[in-house]
Amino acid sequence: MKSIDGYMRWLLVLLFYVSLCSSMLVYIRDNAYLWICVFTAVLLIIGLVKSRGSTPFKALLFNLLVITLSLGLTEAYYAGLFSSHQGITLKGTYSTRHKEYICADNIRGYTTRKNYSADAQCYKDGQLVYNVRYDTNALGLRVTPKDFFPEQYPLSQKHQNIVFFGCSFTYGEGVQDNQTMPYLVEKLSKGKLRSYNLACHGYGPHQMLRTLETGQLDEIITDQKPAIAVYQGIMAHINRCTGNYPYITWGWNDPRYLLDSMGNVTYSGTFQDSRGGKLRNCYMLAMLNKSSLFHQLVTPKLLGWKVTQNDRLLYIKIIERSKQLFEEKYGGQFYVLFWPQSNDDCTQLIKELKSRQIKVITTPEIFFRYNEPSGDYFLADSHPNPMAHERIAEYFVNRFSPPVKTKKD
Repeated sequence: MKSIDGYMRWLLVLLFYVSLCSSMLVYIRDNAYLWICVFTAVLLIIGLVKSRGSTPFKALLFNLLVITLSLGLTEAYYAGLFSSHQGITLKGTYSTRHKEYICADNIRGYTTRKNYSADAQCYKDGQLVYNVRYDTNALGLRVTPKDFFPEQYPLSQKHQNIVFFGCSFTYGEGVQDNQTMPYLVEKLSKGKLRSYNLACHGYGPHQMLRTLETGQLDEIITDQKPAIAVYQGIMAHINRCTGNYPYITWGWNDPRYLLDSMGNVTYSGTFQDSRGGKLRNCYMLAMLNKSSLFHQLVTPKLLGWKVTQNDRLLYIKIIERSKQLFEEKYGGQFYVLFWPQSNDDCTQLIKELKSRQIKVITTPEIFFRYNEPSGDYFLADSHPNPMAHERIAEYFVNRFSPPVKTKKD
């Protein structure tokens, strides 16, 4: 009977342990596995002190304690708890009510909600980087002057429509509504260029292509055809349009494109149907991802993170196809604004885009005329700052203000 009672006691302890650990995984948002290690270590220490078992049993408890403490320290290291740098922290309704601010879109995967206002604060190492507000209009796009002052920007005014595609760089993450590049283009041109900011946090060129393919752009711009399209690109967009890590962790419902046997871009559903999408939706992986160690060392390899030559080609083909569609349907001009990196891959990518008759403008080409250090164009979280948005807007207004230049660049 004593033996049975002993087994029952250990079984109850085990059930309690498993239940509490499971609850931690579900309800603790940050460093869940670190807290599990702490809780396990406490139980093992109590076991060592209270145990009346044999020496081998105590040795087992001691070794488990050493392993648990080692795992806990490793978790703490990868969580950055030993570093004086706290990294980037986002606060405000942009962060706390993200599921309200961002809504599903059956074409682009997701977008910003219509007529919504979200405040956002960003801290780096505890220091405030920015405190801004993101306002959207009735179309779900970031606002421009015509949304605030419709009487000053009537549709009857002679104008050209210019659409901006891209990610948070174009959307204007980290700057106020009236500091974004699309807003300033409309303002500085005095309404002669009416801006439509079709960008969103985390987007890539695949949202642009899907918007053009499906005719969604025609539902957004109804007064006259868009005359100019500008896609703002960064190297990270290659991982986004190919569904590599970390993009697959948030863009699983976004349009997925593949290259067929002829090298043409073809729509292939969403990233949910890909291997990475299926893994991302795996409950077990979601639980394991709460481990900083697993998330940083294992998850990238499971979901795919290395950029291949085929990935680069797909990225180029998506941009090329977007250009073709825009020019064929609207007869307008298509431009790529690119933020280059100092490496051979980026240099080759830009050369390849230009070789396909795509008009590419790099940000250094815009900034070189100003006597300002390049670092002055970025916020501490690596997004363009208000000065960068203003310089780019000035460039486009000078280039595109009607009548638009017709000679080849």
